[in-house]
Amino acid sequence: MLIPGVPVLRGWGKGESIRQDTLPQPFPFLSGNQAIFTCGREALYFGLRLLEKLPETAHIPGYCCRSVLTPFKKLGIKIKFYDVGKHLEPIINKNVLKEGDLFFIIHYFGIPQPLSSIKLLCDQLGLILIEDCAHALPDPETRRPMGCTGVFSIYSLRKQLPVPDGGILVVNKTALKSRLQVTPKIKLRNTSKKKSLVMFFDKAAFWAGWPNTLKIKDALRGKVASTEQVFYSKILNNDSIPEISYTTAKTLAHINFKKIAKIRRENYYWLANKLNDIPQISFPFPKLPDGAVPQGLPILVEDARNVCTAMRGKGIGVDQWPANEFPDIEKKNFPRAYYWNNHLLLLPIHQDLSLRHLEYCAKVLVGIL
Repeated sequence: MLIPGVPVLRGWGKGESIRQDTLPQPFPFLSGNQAIFTCGREALYFGLRLLEKLPETAHIPGYCCRSVLTPFKKLGIKIKFYDVGKHLEPIINKNVLKEGDLFFIIHYFGIPQPLSSIKLLCDQLGLILIEDCAHALPDPETRRPMGCTGVFSIYSLRKQLPVPDGGILVVNKTALKSRLQVTPKIKLRNTSKKKSLVMFFDKAAFWAGWPNTLKIKDALRGKVASTEQVFYSKILNNDSIPEISYTTAKTLAHINFKKIAKIRRENYYWLANKLNDIPQISFPFPKLPDGAVPQGLPILVEDARNVCTAMRGKGIGVDQWPANEFPDIEKKNFPRAYYWNNHLLLLPIHQDLSLRHLEYCAKVLVGIL
């Protein structure tokens, strides 16, 4: 059996088309103004450029993917890291914060951070609060979805939907909404033949349960440019125009966010309950907070790297995050960030999966442990 880590099955019918002048509002239930970009990092870059004044310093969690730092580096913003707690909440040292600084919060794995207290702190100290929702989708049925509180927020669609690209910038601050008009207009393009072939192969392998495409991808990892190098060379070229594929635009026009959120939460709880009595597993989030649309089921285990390798060898798209993309920080200053990077496994629970897939995932994991 093959269980991909991200969804591969598209949900729109044949023959439906979309035009450049009729691009959909990605999240019509959000009040913030929105713009579509090639990826989440590009949305972050242009979001930062919207600010009235660039901050001198950005406070970013040490538990992050190295590539998210690229937009800040490109714009000359100094980066200061902070550690995270046992539930991934920020460990804040108020002594290093000053008015005008940027405070960057990550909604890890689609699970909302405690934003009320964080927003209050940012308002008191005059900080610019930015939300990274790259692991998340907004919940259309909650009162305040992820991404509605900060000055702006960013999303990355390919982690949640069967699309090859797509990043969303949501601007919440009224004073910045008018400036969104000066961002580059997105250009629609066809998906590259190479990417189309990969997506078709992933879909066919999922349906057939063979071959294990994860082995192929893992073998190629490290033999191509890093995400940071690709980002510098292609996306942040000053003359470039943001592009997304017709596939992404068409998917956005027909996606049912309410249904996706429901399936992901149901799968999350089903798999968590199935593994609940396994002593080698701990669950940092046994209960999902309001507004959560989980990317996966995060668990903590010993020797996560070898467990991850073994499960991927069995065809299950388990991930460590950020693994090799972990930033260059000292362990003595960021012990919890290191702990999370060494012990986290993210189990797939996305909308393509049935109970049969979840049963297999649990069986293989228990067998390895």
